[in-house]
Parts: sequence; structure tokens; C-alpha cells
Amino acid sequence: MKQIVKIEDSPLWKSASRITNAAYTKLDGFGDDEKWFTPSRLRQHASSLTDEVAMAAGSLDPRDVQHFLGHARKDLFGIKSVYKMAHDNKLIEIDPEQMVLIDELVRKIDDRLASVPAELKEYWASIEPPEKKK
Repeated sequence: MKQIVKIEDSPLWKSASRITNAAYTKLDGFGDDEKWFTPSRLRQHASSLTDEVAMAAGSLDPRDVQHFLGHARKDLFGIKSVYKMAHDNKLIEIDPEQMVLIDELVRKIDDRLASVPAELKEYWASIEPPEKKK
């Protein structure tokens, strides 16, 4: 996998950032009765999403990529869950484009995770002591 030098160069991070920024615009839409818990959950998942994707992009260890992208995937499901619950309870309107972006990023993460086993094999071979490589 090509090493990312700047986080802004990561296609996954760009997608995650777009989803996070959109989630933050929803925070003011919650009424006074819901000012605390639901917006807090949305903020938590959204900010965690970009952090997890950034850590995966910045790591040179495939195990980290697997770990952090797994957490990012969970955050995407969390964002979608909060959106759906808030919409079902008439707290916010769902932006259908955001739901599509979330599903697309889940697929991109799944595609990226599919390449991790081969990268792990290569990684372990690169750090194996020379006497074991015989």
C-alpha cells in the first residue's frame, strides 16, 4: 500500500471528513429537549471517525490499519444509527446524500480491509529474522 505523507492525501480521510463536517452541521438542529445526549453521541462518533481514519492512514503497520479502520467502520454505523433514531423521533431531517456517503465509505473501508491480510504477510516477512528466512 502506498504510504500517505499528508492526511489530506488520503481518499478515506477526505470521505470521513466530509461525513464528519456534515454531522457537525446537524448539531444545532436538535431542540432543547435533546440538546445533550443525542448530539453528544453524534459528535462523538463523527470526531472519532476522522481520528480513526487518520491513524490508519498514518500507520506503517498493517495491524494498526486493521484496528483503526475497524473502529472507523463502527463509528459510521454509529452515525447512521443516531441519524435514523433522531429522524424517527422527528428531531432532525435525514439528508439522503449523507446516508449514501456513509454506505460508500463503509464499502471503501471494507475494500481497504480486504487487502490487509496480504500486507500482514509481507510485513511479517520483512521483519522476520534472517536465520528464519532460509
